[in-house]
Amino acid sequence: LRGKANRDVVCIFNDIAGEPAQKAETWVLRDDLVPHCKRTTDTFLIVDASLPEDKLAAFLNRLLSAYTAIGSRTRSQNLMTILTKIDLLPPEHRIREISLTEPFLFENGNFHEYFRGIHLVSRNLENYFRDNFSNAYNLMKDNFRKLYFTGTSCLGAAPLMVNKEVRASFDIQPVRVVDPLLFVLAEARHF
Repeated sequence: LRGKANRDVVCIFNDIAGEPAQKAETWVLRDDLVPHCKRTTDTFLIVDASLPEDKLAAFLNRLLSAYTAIGSRTRSQNLMTILTKIDLLPPEHRIREISLTEPFLFENGNFHEYFRGIHLVSRNLENYFRDNFSNAYNLMKDNFRKLYFTGTSCLGAAPLMVNKEVRASFDIQPVRVVDPLLFVLAEARHF
């Protein structure tokens, strides 16, 4: 990608899924995947928002403890927490309410308004995390430079079960799925 100042931006997505990501040794072994980067600027923490709160808290604590235990460069990194599957939450759930209240990209064609909206979503979700997942929130706050939060839905609505198969019987309309990438690019001053 080429930004305003004609500087190249290299985006590397190091996807370590599931249990291996919850062990500090995995992060140590995978640290050589980005040897040519001057600085890792952002880490995405992808979390299934539809998990029961006790399981969500346990997952966050395990993953953050493992990642921060290796003493990597986390204090120079931003952390983007991406809460997925918000379409599976009840309509009155606070995460879903917060994520759906602000404008989405191209709704009104105004990037300034869009960025104001994603920052407001982030601040409100950060307050929610501080109040409901204090251990995980404190690990985030103590170990990362800046925190960002967003809630996403890749489908836009909960899928239906038809004959024991999951089906999307509607027009797929993703919600906030580009927020994380736009945060990264905006932070690198490419907008």
